Amino acid sequence: MFEKVQIKHNGMLRDFNLSDLDLSDPSDPTDEQLKVALSQALDAGNLDEYVVDRTGDTILNVRPSATLAGR
Repeated sequence: MFEKVQIKHNGMLRDFNLSDLDLSDPSDPTDEQLKVALSQALDAGNLDEYVVDRTGDTILNVRPSATLAGR
């Protein structure tokens, strides 16, 4: 399953091994578990507005959600 996570936070791209984060199942964490563990690792506030993309085989991508401007 998954081995790493990449997160774009405060304009920087950071990589973490899932096994290094505080997760009960590092190979397939829920989105909420992953956001909480990343928040702790980054010493950041909550990451509720972030999106977890599970498009790859071994790498999870976490990014801020897109905000679309109204017309």
